[in-house]
Amino acid sequence: MSKSEEQSAQEEQFLEAPETMNEAISSELTATPSHPDEMEDTPSLSDEIENTLSRPDEMEDVPSTPDEMEDVPSTPDEMEDVPSTPDEMEDVPSTPDEMEDVPSTPDEMEDVPSHPDETGSSASTINSMIRIENAESIDGRASQTSLTSNNDDDEDSRRLLDIYDPLNRTDKQLALSGSISPQLQQRFRRYVRRSLRRRHKGESLRGLSGIILCLLLFSILGPTVFGIGLGIQLYSTYNELRTHTNDGIQNLMELKNLFGQQNNSNLLDTQTIQRGIQNLHVAQSDFRQVQIILNQNTYIQAVPRFLPQYTPLLNTSRAGTQMGIDITEIGLQALTLGQTFAPRLHGGSFLGDNGTPLLIPQDIPQIHITLNTIAPIVKDLQQQAQLVQLDSLPISSHQREQLQSALNLVPTLASSIQTAQTWLDPLSWLLGVDHSRTLLVETMDRGELRATGGFTGQYGELTINGGRIAPLTLQNVALLEYTAGSPNQGQLAPEPYRSWWPFDNWGLRDANLSPDFPTSARLVSDQYTHDTKRSVDGVVMFTPFLIKDILKAIGPVTVPVYNETVTDQNLEEILHFYQLAHDGIMKEKEIEHVTSDEEARKQFTTRLTHVLFDQLRKTSPTLLIKLGQILLIDLQTRDLEIYATNPQLEDLLLQNGYASQVNTATKQDGLYVVQANVSASKAAEFVRTQLHDTANLATDGSAVHTLQIRLAYTQVGDVYGLDTYRDYVRVYVPPTAHFIDGTGFDDGKPLCDGPLAPCPAVSIYPHDDLICPTGLYHGGASAPILNDPYYKNWHPLDGVGAPTNFQSDLPGRAMFAGYAIVPKNCTLTLSLTWSVPALQSDGYQLLVQRQTGTYPEVDMTILPPPQSCSVFIPSGLHFNGVLEADQEFNLKRSSQAASQSQNCTVSNPV
Repeated sequence: MSKSEEQSAQEEQFLEAPETMNEAISSELTATPSHPDEMEDTPSLSDEIENTLSRPDEMEDVPSTPDEMEDVPSTPDEMEDVPSTPDEMEDVPSTPDEMEDVPSTPDEMEDVPSHPDETGSSASTINSMIRIENAESIDGRASQTSLTSNNDDDEDSRRLLDIYDPLNRTDKQLALSGSISPQLQQRFRRYVRRSLRRRHKGESLRGLSGIILCLLLFSILGPTVFGIGLGIQLYSTYNELRTHTNDGIQNLMELKNLFGQQNNSNLLDTQTIQRGIQNLHVAQSDFRQVQIILNQNTYIQAVPRFLPQYTPLLNTSRAGTQMGIDITEIGLQALTLGQTFAPRLHGGSFLGDNGTPLLIPQDIPQIHITLNTIAPIVKDLQQQAQLVQLDSLPISSHQREQLQSALNLVPTLASSIQTAQTWLDPLSWLLGVDHSRTLLVETMDRGELRATGGFTGQYGELTINGGRIAPLTLQNVALLEYTAGSPNQGQLAPEPYRSWWPFDNWGLRDANLSPDFPTSARLVSDQYTHDTKRSVDGVVMFTPFLIKDILKAIGPVTVPVYNETVTDQNLEEILHFYQLAHDGIMKEKEIEHVTSDEEARKQFTTRLTHVLFDQLRKTSPTLLIKLGQILLIDLQTRDLEIYATNPQLEDLLLQNGYASQVNTATKQDGLYVVQANVSASKAAEFVRTQLHDTANLATDGSAVHTLQIRLAYTQVGDVYGLDTYRDYVRVYVPPTAHFIDGTGFDDGKPLCDGPLAPCPAVSIYPHDDLICPTGLYHGGASAPILNDPYYKNWHPLDGVGAPTNFQSDLPGRAMFAGYAIVPKNCTLTLSLTWSVPALQSDGYQLLVQRQTGTYPEVDMTILPPPQSCSVFIPSGLHFNGVLEADQEFNLKRSSQAASQSQNCTVSNPV
């Protein structure tokens, strides 16, 4: 047997016995460990195999054939090469491309050197393998590596082998000696490959560890460093924002100093307006700079991400900045427009005619343009105000309240702009921009109460041209109508008032017959044109309460010639003294150098009117604005009543409740008590009117009213005219109302006194409708009335009963009316009962209207249906107080079933 055959036989025998193979490998590769300390605790392969063989249940997976045993790692060093982690498993060839490099066929195995004669030197062979593996693993360029078999490379082989610490000295000697078999060489080749990969992997892990360490340091220190940097930048940005914001606010506050004088006279100074415009431009520039920073600054944009707690503050800042821009733009538009009118107003007033119009036709389009420009800005201002969160601002509670008050003004501003746009054209007509306007003005004396508020004893024409109001001169209406040849002589009142109006010679002084002011105004306008042959563009009437309100605002005024100081407290007293009292009329005759009583008795009133106009001409813009607000309030209370022949203006007055019209809505219940003093006296101011109405509701929403009208006449001092108070009372209700019962109205049937027998000393009526002091039941005297059988004689007291007039003089309303006769210091009670069908399906609604010039005491109760309290919400209502304006009562129908409880409650109206 040759040496090679003998060696092959020994290897086959060695492979057939796993224990022999393992022992040989152990003796060759583990006899002399290069690192004893590291290998000391490493279990031998024999021990591992022995432990494995001792568990029969696990023997199924143990390799048992020589072929299977070839790849089994047997030494501790080899065990280290077994891939165990996912990263190490990546190096195991698994794809077809990777498997191509693994020798598997006999032809491929022939290339593996197995004998020293074939290669010349095993060391050179291993050296070549190591160089190949080194080139493949380190450089990745296997195709460029050439095999060398020179003996000069042995030293390089040793140096390469010395690189790998896990390879002990004995292993290196065996590899270099060439005394190992080709199988072991192949195994050693795999071992070298794994070692190189493990080394490179270790280097990669060390590099990766450095990267991870850097990331950890950045994650720990980065936010701190970034936060410090962000904080520094934000602080710098904050200082810049604060500077611009403070500058903008300061410039706005400067406007208060410019225009905030007590009388606001600077509003009309052109130089001051120009300075205000400059301040607004600077303020707007500051706010725009703040806006740019808030919207574009990188660090500000990072706040919601890194400092989310400041997001509400940031949003509020953005909204507030835009509001600042909007406010400055509105101010610029307003002041620019003001530059047009300031020269016209400076040194003058809208009161008076100085030849220069305040408004010209070209102004109106410009005002429209300004309002249309401001309107969307105000809308944006309103939207921005809703985004402001005052709680996010670092301010005091007092400052927060001030800001909230300012924000609450924004809706008012928006409403004012819209109102101005709507009213501009109609008001320009009224102000005579395109053509002079003439309004008929009448004063109303509530002492002689009439339907629209009082007797119209004085009149005058008010001329308005180019926005300027000419001085008003009032005249005595008696001088117009109580003269020879007056057009009203013998004239009767128009239908439908003729049935009850008691006097002949009906004219301008008595034309305000209807409680519906537009209706009365048309009657007045037509009669004035009939009497004077001059037409007017509208009618204005007012009560003494308007003058009282003006005097409250401007203070007392003095009429120099008469040496009288007039206040809101003594106005009516002084007027009546000079108009009605003998001493007053005599003083007027002396001062004014007139001889006629009728001509003299209104002279003081004329002078007082001129003094008032002179005082108003000197009034500051601020006070003029306040007076404008007073006029609006008096329009609502009907102490100022305006009618215009311009349909657009009149429609606006009607739509906004400024027309003093009677409500004729068909979907609600209504009550309007109207009195007319026809006793030719000023006794109405001494008559206390009390209304007590109870409306009993049914489940369907219908109502039954029981009304008592109590007229308590208590005369204090002298009364101009006759003592007996004769009042024509009209009660207006819905047209579908049904009269049930009534009493207390004069029935026209003489009962006692006058030409008849004296009246009983007490209680002449069965239900005590009239109550007088004992022995004072007297009819008294009466002014001349149509068809009066007792003309110039003492009148008897008539009986009382139901209303005598059911023919309404007002379209859209039913009426119960009749005369109420109240002797001096007596009290008369009128009683009425009527029903009103259901007018709406979802509840019950009642409107109680107030007559101009009166302040009646009202006790109104709305009771729920019996034993059905839950039909309406609230179940009932109650009001007890002075009626200063129209009062509305609302009950909504409940969705719940009617309750059978009798414990019904009545609420006070809101």
